[in-house]
Amino acid sequence: MRPAWFHLAKGSYPRQARVGVGELYEEHVSRLGFTGAVAMLYHRRGATEFVSVDPELSPPPVAVKRLVALDATDPSALPLALYENDDLTLLWSQRQQPHPFAVRNLDGDQLMFVHSGTGLLETEFGSLSYRSGDFLYIPKAVTYRVIPEGPNEVLIIETRSQIEPFDIGAAGRHAPFDPTVLEIPDPSPHEESEPGEFPVMYKRNGRYLRAVLRHDPFDVLGWKGDLFPFRLHIDDILPIHSERSHLAPSIGGIFCGDGFVVSNLLPQPAVSDLEAEELPDYHRNAEYDEFWCIHNGGGLFEDGGQLVYTPQGMVHGTTEEVRKAHQQHRREGDRRTVTAVGVEARKPLCPTAEYLKQIES
Repeated sequence: MRPAWFHLAKGSYPRQARVGVGELYEEHVSRLGFTGAVAMLYHRRGATEFVSVDPELSPPPVAVKRLVALDATDPSALPLALYENDDLTLLWSQRQQPHPFAVRNLDGDQLMFVHSGTGLLETEFGSLSYRSGDFLYIPKAVTYRVIPEGPNEVLIIETRSQIEPFDIGAAGRHAPFDPTVLEIPDPSPHEESEPGEFPVMYKRNGRYLRAVLRHDPFDVLGWKGDLFPFRLHIDDILPIHSERSHLAPSIGGIFCGDGFVVSNLLPQPAVSDLEAEELPDYHRNAEYDEFWCIHNGGGLFEDGGQLVYTPQGMVHGTTEEVRKAHQQHRREGDRRTVTAVGVEARKPLCPTAEYLKQIES
């Protein structure tokens, strides 16, 4: 749907949205994430303070240290599935030991975000070393193994469609990152070995099926084409910001696919115009569920290592007290310090039974 040519305004409102709001409380109601029809509502009081609310509508943040994934102690086990819908599954891995077999996912692409830890991602195309803050992309049907160097914490985004770069249009081809910063693997075949037994676990229709190859799958001497895994560190992503406007989170989009967008929040200068709103407004995302992994804390999220989920249509934002205190202490030259990775899902995300069991205990 194209944006309307004309916006209407009724009652009490500032001349410019997000600027000179004063004693009003601004709520942003948006369709299609932040690209469709929009309404700014100006309340007497804050819009997020519940007397009571069903936890399914407003679940509290979850500290990742509370989670227990089976792959933390059993190298053959799977990560903990968090949320899922028809387009994607979000999982949390705490792997400490190498996969004892190769893996080939036939259900879709995988994008891993390394919250903590280091290690090696071994693929048919070659190997990629990784560290905290790395994105690792594994295309559908590519064979791989994860070889951690001690405990790891990894968010895994498994998608049914192909993951592609998010187009932020007029920002140009080198935003939000220069494509040449991607680390692409060079062939690193295992030493030649005699025929033997090389187990591979194939994920198909949500099930893992075992096959044993006669030859080592990691024996590739060379490759060419436009299908390959890669590594991208979050520090190589360049935030786009404004001195006078708090830009919508969609400006931080980095990857997308059918029914989802992967975004980030990065350290950057705060809005310096003290008449303009620096904190995000109250937001009612009519079309997308929002999931955020807070990597490093800052601002509204003092502590890193939190998972934050908001169902579509639910208002989210800080309390009146926090908003007033922040406005009183703002100074030119302030900076935002939070680092986070987010997933916006068009279809509602459903928490898994095991995840609910862990966070409700």
